[in-house]
Amino acid sequence: MRTPGFHARRWLNSNRDDWFEWVSGPASARLERMDRLSHAVMSMTRDLIGHGGAAELVAALPATLERCNELAFDTDVETLAYSVWHLVERYVRVIEVLDDLLRSGDLPLRKTRLTALEVGAGPMPALHAVRDFYADLAQWSQARSGAASIVGATHLYTLDRSPGWGRFNHCVGERLMHLGDQEGPHKFATDFLDFQSFSVRAAHRGAIKRAATQLYTESLEWGESRLTLGEARSQVGSSHSGPPGAIDLMIVCNFLTETSMTTQFESEIAELARSLTPGGVLMMIGSASDDYDEIFDSLDAIVQRAKTVKRLAPRRQLVRVNSDLRERVTQTLVTVLRVIEAGDRGAFDSVRDQLPKDVRHPGSTPVNLPRFRLALYKNERPGALTGRARRMARFA
Repeated sequence: MRTPGFHARRWLNSNRDDWFEWVSGPASARLERMDRLSHAVMSMTRDLIGHGGAAELVAALPATLERCNELAFDTDVETLAYSVWHLVERYVRVIEVLDDLLRSGDLPLRKTRLTALEVGAGPMPALHAVRDFYADLAQWSQARSGAASIVGATHLYTLDRSPGWGRFNHCVGERLMHLGDQEGPHKFATDFLDFQSFSVRAAHRGAIKRAATQLYTESLEWGESRLTLGEARSQVGSSHSGPPGAIDLMIVCNFLTETSMTTQFESEIAELARSLTPGGVLMMIGSASDDYDEIFDSLDAIVQRAKTVKRLAPRRQLVRVNSDLRERVTQTLVTVLRVIEAGDRGAFDSVRDQLPKDVRHPGSTPVNLPRFRLALYKNERPGALTGRARRMARFA
């Protein structure tokens, strides 16, 4: 992104008013993209009900709203029930945070490739939001006379240990394509399975080593000219395939839910902060519950220990989805819950009292979307990455 004459913050500040006017108008596909995601969830819900899964889906609704930490998310029922509650709502949360980053001049911009990682991804609300947001931004910048060409989100990575999410996200990707979404990138598998000992930089080095070793071995067995291991590494590096060594945008969305987790994953959280590209942003989202005060205090201390990031938003900032999108999110939730209720009314009656009051009888009362907690951190040091680390970041 460091091309002569281009300054991301200056570009954002000079173009933001035009962007917000455009994105709220008919030329933007923002609402269309959001509706496609909603339709994908609805389609999967109807299919499960059509195959006799209504009672199981209903039974999973209370736990996937209130007791997620107790679930393995290894079945289609659990992953879908969770997504009914959270996928579209958290998608909109991230869209609005990205809007705020653009408004403040802190949004990561790239002209060749942009990478994003979602930790504890589940149904990938953040990555869907990043992909759609940057697709709109790229479309607008390319159509706008005299504007620099901004690339969309080109490389998306997920981390989640639950076995059911790979299959769920594969299905969502197929549904989106069937609904006319051909832009990509679509995710059809989970990239990383365990946050314990996870390191962006270690994953990068490991990918290079494995690919180079394979290329070297193949050259010995089949190649007309044999490669040295160093030559194999050089070829792999220049191919830009595999995970990068630094990430432009990292999102941790409702993953750290207990105070013990910040202690358990202290080194991994610090490593995330150290693995941001120059201008990269780490986004932490959590519940508005008072229980999260201690979690976010610990996060703040760990992240800023890396000494390469600046906090952009107060660690206890509470945010609510704005009124323009809130109605669309609640309408989506009510519509899906009505379909589930109609699928097995007796089963729904048996759990009705376990659901929040505003959705016990879907559509009868306004739905209140919860506020959420937000902390943002940005790598603002142009020289924070070494030359070698910058080369690692370009390996994407």
